[in-house]
Amino acid sequence: MIRLYDFGIDVQTYADLGKQNAFPSIHRCPHCQVKRTLYRHGYYERNALMGQEAYRIWIARYRCTICQKTVTVLPTFLFPYFQYTIWTILPCINERLSFLLDKGTRSSRFFPTRQGVYFYMRRLLSNLPWLRWFFQTKGKRILGLSDEPLVQAQEWIQKMEEVCLEVSVK
Repeated sequence: MIRLYDFGIDVQTYADLGKQNAFPSIHRCPHCQVKRTLYRHGYYERNALMGQEAYRIWIARYRCTICQKTVTVLPTFLFPYFQYTIWTILPCINERLSFLLDKGTRSSRFFPTRQGVYFYMRRLLSNLPWLRWFFQTKGKRILGLSDEPLVQAQEWIQKMEEVCLEVSVK
């Protein structure tokens, strides 16, 4: 299971700190719901791509002593299973959506191919219900979204960019 956590720092700082980041304590297992602190089970490395920059970062894993299942703590600047950061993906998808809705330019800045942009667009479109759930768990009420998937995706990107601005201002 993946848990998103806001470290309150940018990708470069997170990468520089490595295993010395302020990883959170998890006091309840999300699998079996036991109220017991999960122990840090280890780390794994993954890529965080931001524009033309590539960072190798450490991700912490935790294990429940009761059910033996693991939990991964992922920084909020990454989407699960995506290498590009949120600040790279969102503008590219938004640019492509604008083009498809006849409002923008014709190519994305950071992805080398149109197929790369379409890959992330398909993933975003398939995860629209998850986005609603995620924002609701964070106490954000999302009202009045369009029924048309491309317009709804663009509305979600605007909501996510607002949240990113809120986080970066703190």
